[in-house]
Amino acid sequence: MTKALKTAVILALILAVAGCADNTTDKDNNTREQPDDITIGLKGGVFGYYPNITNYETTTMSMNSNIYEGLVSFDGEYSITPNLAEGWENPDDHTWRFHLRHGVTFHSGDAFDAHDVKFSIDHLLEDPDNVLYESVNNIERVEVVDNDTVDIITEEPTPILLNKLVDTYIISKETHTVKKGGQPCHCGTGPYILDENETKEDAIVLKRYDDYWQGTPPLKEVTFKVISDDDERAEALKRGDIDLAEHLPVDKREELERTEGIEVLAAPSTRVIFLGFDFREEDSYAYPDGDNPTADVKVRKAIYHAIDEKAIIEEVMGGAAEPASQFLPPHIFGYNPDIERLPYNQSKARELLNEAGYPEGFDIEFDCPTDRYVNDKEICEAIAEDLSEVGVNATLNAQPKKEFFPKVLARNTSFHLLGWAADTADGAEIFDYMLTTAGTQPGKGSVNLGYYSNPLVDEMGRRSSTTLDPEKRLTIMQEGFAIAMEDVAWVPLHLQSLLYGKASDVEWEPRADVKIVLDDISYDKG
Repeated sequence: MTKALKTAVILALILAVAGCADNTTDKDNNTREQPDDITIGLKGGVFGYYPNITNYETTTMSMNSNIYEGLVSFDGEYSITPNLAEGWENPDDHTWRFHLRHGVTFHSGDAFDAHDVKFSIDHLLEDPDNVLYESVNNIERVEVVDNDTVDIITEEPTPILLNKLVDTYIISKETHTVKKGGQPCHCGTGPYILDENETKEDAIVLKRYDDYWQGTPPLKEVTFKVISDDDERAEALKRGDIDLAEHLPVDKREELERTEGIEVLAAPSTRVIFLGFDFREEDSYAYPDGDNPTADVKVRKAIYHAIDEKAIIEEVMGGAAEPASQFLPPHIFGYNPDIERLPYNQSKARELLNEAGYPEGFDIEFDCPTDRYVNDKEICEAIAEDLSEVGVNATLNAQPKKEFFPKVLARNTSFHLLGWAADTADGAEIFDYMLTTAGTQPGKGSVNLGYYSNPLVDEMGRRSSTTLDPEKRLTIMQEGFAIAMEDVAWVPLHLQSLLYGKASDVEWEPRADVKIVLDDISYDKG
């Protein structure tokens, strides 16, 4: 990675003679003073650290996955692999017995054992308001068999318990409440430790845990810089201020590819970008006295028909997206190939609005993030323009995600753009989080932000979570998704492709779950 000293000296002499040392715009990314450190540019920050996370979203879980670990994990292609558990078996349909790994310690120095597993899961079970509660809410109890063995007993057969446990991290029973400098101890077993003294709102610093059970991590220190402006993040990569950048703007791709010392990587994601609605006929957010337009399925279908998604993909996304027809991408279990997008048809949209009693259209506030998804604000602007052509005046309320998410997660929204990635690699989570009637089952429907409700879909969701036979589960989920899409529970827009940039001496490939896992990163020492 580091150039020979001779090359460095020659370069320095050339710059000195030319008198341009202070005017260079491109940094040679192959010269580093500290080759075991790295700086990564993020589009947005995190919503807390485990287990006190306030939003179950990818950036937050990605960061925490470098500090904490679960019993199992996903590899880069969504296959379950052992982690803190070396193995497991099912003594019966309700019991999962895990055999725990030896020689693991927390960042506090305490040894990991079965009591920590029980403590960690019980901690979530005792807090139904925790955003991660739905990952464990079907667990009846946890029993310690011995220090190296633990049983997790579920209320009903749970075919995807392992998937749900991926993001259920283990915390130390001994040190969870210990204070360090007035701050809680974020003591995981992962390869990196949160440096709480150096971490700020716009910069998160992790330092390697030298006693990590898989061996000393390759990077000594990692700094995550939050650079919400897409163009500035790209420029920071060009300058060499950062070594790896996520969510780069499509219109910068060719320029970055021409920049010496930078490589550009494109990768699909499982995240569906979609539009959500307030379904309440009475006491809705913006129409408390009744007459909520989006409570009418004809209005929701009209909005669907009014949006030119093909133009959005071509003109806003620069072709870096695929149209979505439903809640999942094709490679996630539960996808229904028979569901098709409603066609772009503004005449049909006007017809439906007229049938619904809105021949002149209506006014509605449209909530949109500005720093969460690729070109999120620009997508919303294009949608608002499309809707205006059929008489729907969507007033854009564009906010950074730290303001956007608290608003929409509190259900203070009539109409919003959001994204969802099936991080369990199974469609059952869509029922659990997004479609189940809010408030009817403990921990279910927590991200059903518009109070969508269909008893048939609720039943399909319940059965999809408890049916062990894979073929039967698939049929159940596909039928449930077909019903929900007929209700226009969402307007699916597209599956975004993600663009990353990195210094050419950084070895890294994007993962299917789009997490930035630091153990995947190394430097080319050649």
